[in-house]
Amino acid sequence: MSDPIDRGPKPGERSTRGVFVDEFGAPRRDRRRQVQLSDEQVAQIATAAARQAVQLMVSDGYRAVGKNVVEKGLWIIGVIVLGLFSLAVGKGWIKF
Repeated sequence: MSDPIDRGPKPGERSTRGVFVDEFGAPRRDRRRQVQLSDEQVAQIATAAARQAVQLMVSDGYRAVGKNVVEKGLWIIGVIVLGLFSLAVGKGWIKF
């Protein structure tokens, strides 16, 4: 027994009207265009992506090193301040 209602193409299939059907069966227009890239264009895109990836890795590395240096510097400053405070209390320069 055939279905008297034309439900259109199945999900993912292309109809003769140029309409795609999504996973819920709703019609969607195909807006994607096919772009042909030459080998030189692909190489340029790959080179630009590689440069950007290296720059990102280097900047993240510098950021991590800088953060580590600041943390250690703050620890050293805290220890020095605590030591000077203890010295001042021990010598009687600061009284509680």
